[in-house]
Amino acid sequence: MQGSASGAVYVRLGGDAHLMGNINNTDANYLYNIACGFGFKSVGNGASGNLYTNSTIFAYRGDCAGGGEMEADASGYAVDSSHWYRFVARVEMKQNRYDLAVYDMGATQPTLATATPVEPVATFTALPFRRTARDLGGISCISISTCNNPNSAYDDTLSARVDNLRVEHEKFGTMIFIR
Repeated sequence: MQGSASGAVYVRLGGDAHLMGNINNTDANYLYNIACGFGFKSVGNGASGNLYTNSTIFAYRGDCAGGGEMEADASGYAVDSSHWYRFVARVEMKQNRYDLAVYDMGATQPTLATATPVEPVATFTALPFRRTARDLGGISCISISTCNNPNSAYDDTLSARVDNLRVEHEKFGTMIFIR
C-alpha cells in the first residue's frame, strides 16, 4: 500500500458474510464478519475540510466475539505519503489471532520480487480476531476500502493505492522416520 496522507485505507480478511457486503446493524453487517484488518487510519485531529491531513498505521484488535477496536501503532512512526509500505500478516487460524509487521519500501513502487527490508517500522503481535475462524466459516475473502481520500486527475499521489497482494498457505505435512 502506498502511504495515505489524507485518509484511510483498510484491508480486511473475512468470511462469506463479509464478502456479501451487507451494511446494516445486525450480525449481517460486513464489518462484524471479519477475522482481522489493518492499514492506514485517519487521525481525527488532523481534519481539514472533511479530509484528514495525517494518518497512522493500525491493526484491528478483536475479542473473538464480534467486538474490538482499531489499535494504532505504538511506535509513533510518521507515515510518509510518498512511500510504499509492505504489510505482512501472519494469520494463525486455529489460534484465532494474527501478527502484523509493516515495512517502509521507499518512494519507488515495489514489485512482489522486491526484497522486504530487515527491520519493520511497526509491529503488532498476537492480535485476537474479531470473530473466530470457526464462527466465520473460515476466511474466504479479502476486502479493501478507503475513506476521506481526495481524488485528483492532476495528482494521483493523493489517492490511496494498493498493489502486490499475495496470499500464501502453509501446509503442515506428516513426517515418517524409519530407522
